[in-house]
Amino acid sequence: LAGARLAQTRLTLVAFTAYVRNPRPGGMPPFRAKLIADKDLADVYAYIKTFPEPPAVKDVPLLNQ
Repeated sequence: LAGARLAQTRLTLVAFTAYVRNPRPGGMPPFRAKLIADKDLADVYAYIKTFPEPPAVKDVPLLNQ
């Protein structure tokens, strides 16, 4: 079972918050404001945005054999 792929998200903070609060059925559970405050969710978003982009497939030698 895989969770939502939120790293390298292109979502805005508003869209990210909406997704976390009301994810698609079958994905991750919803995290309502009672569980995580909007300010804390904004901090999570800011942290996720610091993640570097993964390398391109062409730049990973093992994937190019």
